[in-house]
Amino acid sequence: MFCLQDTDAMLRLAQASLSEGNAAEALERFLAVLNLLAANLVAPFRDWSLCQQQIRTCMVALGNIAVTK
Repeated sequence: MFCLQDTDAMLRLAQASLSEGNAAEALERFLAVLNLLAANLVAPFRDWSLCQQQIRTCMVALGNIAVTK
């Protein structure tokens, strides 16, 4: 079951990854949150916008680096 409290924790973990300089990991975490929000909410929603802004920040930090798994 989806719970907004779960996304709060997920956003904090993603932000911590970004703060530690791990933009690739943060990007994956932010995208996971955005997917959950998109599947369960209708935009606009505050966390949705914040998550999109952080995804943009991760992409800027990664520049032209290819992220592979």
